[in-house]
Amino acid sequence: MILASNNESKLKEIKEIFSECKIESLKDKNITMKVKEDGNSFYENALKKAKNLYNQTKEPVLADDSGLIITELNWPGTHTNRFLGNNKTDREKNLAIIKRVDRECKIRQAEVICVLVYYDGKNNISNRKNQRENLKVSTRRKWLWF
Repeated sequence: MILASNNESKLKEIKEIFSECKIESLKDKNITMKVKEDGNSFYENALKKAKNLYNQTKEPVLADDSGLIITELNWPGTHTNRFLGNNKTDREKNLAIIKRVDRECKIRQAEVICVLVYYDGKNNISNRKNQRENLKVSTRRKWLWF
């Protein structure tokens, strides 16, 4: 099974979770993959990545999409990694989120969502994990955390 991600930390975590399965990375397979994540849901994006990689390899694939949703704003959602454009640091994104939450929200609550999709050319199986937390901000560092 191939993981449709270049994220080394994600690969390590997936290998630990699915320790009884052989999980290979894009790097292991010498594959370059760039999929435009333009779906309306985390599931659509994960399935798009899974199908794209399956069509290249004809091997079973695990793909994911995840992000943050500020409850009152229903934002940034599927655009979590790109809402400020490309090449922004986590710190820049966190500061932009804090600024908007401070300006527009009465309740500091967010949900982290992760959708994992398995696709083998015929079947797709998905699982969605939600974790809702109250947002806390370190005013000393202006850093978002849960």
